[in-house]
Amino acid sequence: MELALFITFCILISLVCAKYLMRVYHIGPYLEDNELDMPIDPETVVETSPASTPSLNLQMYAEAVKWLGKDVTPNDEVDDEVACAASLSTIIHEVIPNFPIVNSTAILASLLDKDPHFERVTEYEAGTVVVSPRIGPTLGHCGLFLQGDRIASNTSKTGLWEDNYSINSWLRVFKKGRGLHIYLWRARNNGV
Repeated sequence: MELALFITFCILISLVCAKYLMRVYHIGPYLEDNELDMPIDPETVVETSPASTPSLNLQMYAEAVKWLGKDVTPNDEVDDEVACAASLSTIIHEVIPNFPIVNSTAILASLLDKDPHFERVTEYEAGTVVVSPRIGPTLGHCGLFLQGDRIASNTSKTGLWEDNYSINSWLRVFKKGRGLHIYLWRARNNGV
């Protein structure tokens, strides 16, 4: 009995320390549900009018459309099966040249949180970035909203950038199916 209490106490202390370290070193907040998270709640997500889209979002949308049906990372520095972050960050880099090209959905989410060109939002429109960061061994995914509720992303089987999800299928696969969070970022108009 005493051993069970001791183990429970150690687990609680570990969780508190992990939460503190995540906040101090900015490892989260997209790793757990808390007051800083803004995962998509399907009941509150609304599509906004394209007329309100900042110019950087329109440029990212146009860049994403330009790549439809093509391999964004043809040199295959990353296997096609896990090239979503490299593909999306390459598209962002084409519009915002100082944005780094990365190979991880968790790193991509962290960069978007810190980049002055982006703000986290709960509404989507053409050009909005969507990321479901990897948690432990569960693979994440990322993409970019096209028109309506359509999302383009790297297709693992072919390595091609394709219109391959709707918001509902994204929620079904990544939130309900894999238990991942879903985050949205919109480009601020010219980074301000």
